[in-house]
Amino acid sequence: MGIGLLSLLLAFAQSSNSQARTPATQPPSDPELSIEEAHRFLTQASFGPRPADIATLQALGFEAWLDAQLQAPSAYDSPTDGHLTHLERTIEIAELAEPGTAWWTNGFFNGWKPSQHVHAYQFAAYLDNVLGSTAPGREAIGSDQLRQRVAYAWSELIIHPVVLGYESHGETMAQFADILAKYALGDFRAMLTEVSKSPGMGVGLSSHGNAKRDLVTGQRPDENYAREIMQLFSIGLVELNLDGSPNRDGDSHTYPDAGTGTVPSYDQADVVEFAKIMTGWDLVGVDYFGAPNILGLNMTLPMEFTAAFHEDEVAEGGDGFAEILGVSVGLNSGADGSGLDAAIDVLMNHPNTAPFLAKHLITNLVTGNPRPEYIARVAAKFEDDGNGVRGNLGAMVRQALLDQDARASQFSYGDEFGLVKEPFLAFMQMLRAAEAKPLPGWMSPGGVVMHDVYWFANCRRFLLQAPVRSPSPFNFFHPDFIPADEEFVNRELRAPSLQIQTGESLIGLDSLVAEVTRVFERNSILAQGITVEQFGANYDYTTAPLYLVDLSEELEVFELALDGIANGDFLNIDVESEKRRAVRAMLRRLGKKYLGRELPDTAMSAMTHYLMFAAGANASAGMNAEEARKVAREAVRMLVNSPIYRIQK
Repeated sequence: MGIGLLSLLLAFAQSSNSQARTPATQPPSDPELSIEEAHRFLTQASFGPRPADIATLQALGFEAWLDAQLQAPSAYDSPTDGHLTHLERTIEIAELAEPGTAWWTNGFFNGWKPSQHVHAYQFAAYLDNVLGSTAPGREAIGSDQLRQRVAYAWSELIIHPVVLGYESHGETMAQFADILAKYALGDFRAMLTEVSKSPGMGVGLSSHGNAKRDLVTGQRPDENYAREIMQLFSIGLVELNLDGSPNRDGDSHTYPDAGTGTVPSYDQADVVEFAKIMTGWDLVGVDYFGAPNILGLNMTLPMEFTAAFHEDEVAEGGDGFAEILGVSVGLNSGADGSGLDAAIDVLMNHPNTAPFLAKHLITNLVTGNPRPEYIARVAAKFEDDGNGVRGNLGAMVRQALLDQDARASQFSYGDEFGLVKEPFLAFMQMLRAAEAKPLPGWMSPGGVVMHDVYWFANCRRFLLQAPVRSPSPFNFFHPDFIPADEEFVNRELRAPSLQIQTGESLIGLDSLVAEVTRVFERNSILAQGITVEQFGANYDYTTAPLYLVDLSEELEVFELALDGIANGDFLNIDVESEKRRAVRAMLRRLGKKYLGRELPDTAMSAMTHYLMFAAGANASAGMNAEEARKVAREAVRMLVNSPIYRIQK
């Protein structure tokens, strides 16, 4: 994306920022939430607001809604309810789509001649949790929006590696997504422990088959995971104060500190020592410890510990302790003798972990440039959730979303507040607003007519990102990325997602929105004289995405304003004054639906002009309904690709 578009994004943000900028000191006290307040909250706390979600939030209020979501049943509570884990739903979709495949040949899923399609089945299961499942008996999937949205945030901090050699094992991605979702609102210690044992992390970051030092061969424990668990997953590169600022005086609770330098949070010696902890771990079912061939193994089980290959320092005459970040950890400590629990405790108790996680959570959910005071308040909840518990992620999430900085007027903190939506989130929020459903009737790889399964096998190709599919342990973009634009550079404004907001991703999002609203829109399908199921039969798994959206509400609003009767004839569409009134009525409704408020005057004027004289220009003469459908879909397309939608305030 060029500098001009970056400036345009900022300019649109500024043009909407006409209210006072005095920071509020308290959250709104009015118990009756407006649609705009509810919409804004759900944009932060879910994958996107739907009308029913807004009504529920207005009835409950912020705190009660959060408490309900924090206490809501999940797939990890009961094996018999309507919830399914990511892995369970992945398996269910695979068995449905390819009933002739021997999925359980070795006694576990996808264990023999692994199928490349499991990657797509895993993503279909993931979309159930984003968009909501329509499969009979599976309606609970996706109802825990807070959990799933926060799990997505953690997935951009604790990265599942994508490694050549196990692309076919999509079930591993499902297993990893389950770890993040299970603990997204729970115990960080438990999350980090399970992540450390996960098969995907083991293969991707070299802790699978990691053996103790061999004085004969010169082999040393691999340091890859040891470095990443500190640098990327927990404490970061430099010592931090509670508010995220550099800690230069040795006390994380006094800030800001004088000076300009920084203190490294760990050094190479810490990496070497932590690497000793990560020895002795291997995939379940290998022919021998560290066997390189992982095909045909169960990639859904945690790695297993083998003490014989674990570093105990006996060979080198050591003391049996690893010195990690100034703490002595027994290499053979813990119930399993691996020392992992004690090493995780070192990271849990490090003063960096609270602000490091707090900043990531805030910048992913609320704003890319949080004030230090905001970071400190959220970090404090990690240190103590109010009940003496450290590492309660749910308490951090609650503070992040209810904090005065999050709930103050969207205009209160000026242009620096808010974030640019990631391409994936922008598309998912559009689909949720459009009440997207799976397209029925398409053909699976196994020749099965599919229903109630979302299909989007090439998300990364369109949007340059897809959940749990980062090609690098550093995520799709750097968390402190500052665009090379004068406005951003001079004001040191971070905008991480703009690092992948290139011409390619902008065109990708535009093409997805255009395709979905043009080809897979219910009214356009029915206008062909066929049913939606008959239409779906024209497609198979090689096409993406396969969703169904419905612009009936937009068309009804348009026609009622046009001629007062919603009978489908759009009688006055050729009368300029009537069409203009109808276009503006539809845009007002779209503003409420996609933004939670009416469009700013400048946007209303520009979009009205386009929809009046360009959007329906190619409609056949006398085809009023066709022109109306073109106006409706172009209105959605133009809005979703506009800065007022892409910038989350």
